[in-house]
Amino acid sequence: MKNYKGVAVVTGVDSGIGKSLCNLFVNKGYLIIASYLEENPFKDAPSVFAKKMDLRIELEIEAFASFVKELFDKGYRVNILINNAGIALGGPIENTPLKIFREVFEVNFFGLVSLTQKLTPLLIQSKGMIINIGSMAGLIAMPFLSPYVSTKFALEGFTDSLRRELSPFGVKVVLLEVGGVNTPIWEKAKK
Repeated sequence: MKNYKGVAVVTGVDSGIGKSLCNLFVNKGYLIIASYLEENPFKDAPSVFAKKMDLRIELEIEAFASFVKELFDKGYRVNILINNAGIALGGPIENTPLKIFREVFEVNFFGLVSLTQKLTPLLIQSKGMIINIGSMAGLIAMPFLSPYVSTKFALEGFTDSLRRELSPFGVKVVLLEVGGVNTPIWEKAKK
């Protein structure tokens, strides 16, 4: 095993923030265990282990967590979990079908919680860090994005509770509340 500064798990590396974080950590000397939804942009990167995962499908979350645990058992000690994967769907509240709210919550909140639960024991062992990628939308509600905004407010509360629960075990928990970033998430939302 090559000498790495550490191992970071990054979700949603297809594009945008996740892909940029992956590149940043690789350049800093980290090994990455990444999830992608549609296409692996790191096929030829020797320091990136990637696996498909759809956060709406519990079996895929379980398979990805098993993939991480197998690598952990081979000596790839997980230092950081970056929960980045997400979708931004919205519309006028009165016209947005409830299924849209449910889908956004499955990806941005429930899937994130499920994966975090499964990987927390590894992070306790390494006294690692969990970084949840939130949004200013978790602080300031915007019109026509209520499904997305609601998940980011929920993530704010979840992260605060998780931070208090894991602090005694030496695990740091961070919420990054990013502002507007020009990434493909907004073009995908339009489609």
